[in-house]
Amino acid sequence: MSSPGFPGLFMHPGKASRVTWRLPGCRVAGDSGLVCALCNARFHRIFSMVIEMYRRLFLLAGRERFSRVACNHGAFTLIELLVVIAIIAILAALLLPALNRAKAKAQRAACFNNQRQMSLALQMYSADNQERLPDNGYADPSKGIRLWVGGYEHVSFEWYTNTQLLLNPQHAEFADYLKAVGVYRCPTDRSKVEIAGVRHDKTRSYALNLYINWVAPVGPGANNVNSNYLRFYKQSDFAVANPTRIMTFVDTAPAFLCHPGFVVVQDFANYYHLPAAHHDRGGTISFADGHVEYKKWENAGTVHEAQDTESFPGHINIRPSNSDLHWLQQHASIRR
Repeated sequence: MSSPGFPGLFMHPGKASRVTWRLPGCRVAGDSGLVCALCNARFHRIFSMVIEMYRRLFLLAGRERFSRVACNHGAFTLIELLVVIAIIAILAALLLPALNRAKAKAQRAACFNNQRQMSLALQMYSADNQERLPDNGYADPSKGIRLWVGGYEHVSFEWYTNTQLLLNPQHAEFADYLKAVGVYRCPTDRSKVEIAGVRHDKTRSYALNLYINWVAPVGPGANNVNSNYLRFYKQSDFAVANPTRIMTFVDTAPAFLCHPGFVVVQDFANYYHLPAAHHDRGGTISFADGHVEYKKWENAGTVHEAQDTESFPGHINIRPSNSDLHWLQQHASIRR
């Protein structure tokens, strides 16, 4: 009969209904009625060892109230140590996946919170500026152009780590609303950029839908805003397209993140920017009405490219019949 508390230990019924313990490999016949004194002694030594381990841990933590348990301080046999190790391994195998899932949920919740704070900042900015939406796009920060946050191109690595582009009102329109740098970085984003031989964390993980008030650069070929699709300049413009379906901030694949604007090419199967996939093959996206969703991407290619934090293949990535790209196109804008 298996022990309810210790896998691998077996109860051995002795005479007079006395319950004893039989370890694997015990040569006492299970139905002989004999009490295996050796197994009993070994079990009690193992049990005492586990209790002593817990007692010492509590004592080290200052938990003097934990009662001292008598234990045999003699040397342990190899079998006893292996049994204890096996018990610990089983507990670890059961607990670690649950802990990892809990950690992943906590990180996704933190990413949701970042998105909500940015969405609130967008609404507050609009309310303070006669419904006008924050400026979007990309520009050399040294030129003095203010966007919702500052940012430029992949060729300028120093702008990836400059917190002034997020917190200084000279560069960022959101600086008056969001004072913490951590709001702009997803907790699962582990991407870095190398500058002068030193690797630094990037400061931002999110980008704003390019159809929301793209102001720089402008002109033919300067951006990918399709004139056949509606652009949103004021908060009230969202009503035409259903604000519950138009995305605002997108958790962006680290290798593709550059502009403050998230570029979606319409009417052509090209990935300019990829969405992030570090939340269980998906990412977080906020919408014009302020709500935030988790979107799990369907295409294996999307996930594979998005999870690569080092390799940037460029902004021309033809992906015909890609359902994830089609989803982004549907939620970036609507045809006029």
